[in-house]
Amino acid sequence: MKPLWGVPLWADDGIIGVMPGGPPERREFTAEDTVVLQLASARAGRGIERARRFQQEHETAVTLQR
Repeated sequence: MKPLWGVPLWADDGIIGVMPGGPPERREFTAEDTVVLQLASARAGRGIERARRFQQEHETAVTLQR
């Protein structure tokens, strides 16, 4: 599958990446499709940012325990 679109992944600090994709068949996107993609990318972006922060905090805690 070749991506037909890319939706920015938003986090607190701005765009942190792009979520590529596309439907299995060519078709026009509806306004509802756009809303769903925006919601999905916003949630994914926040999740990625949360995981990055957790990793940083974990690494700091490990370093301080040494």
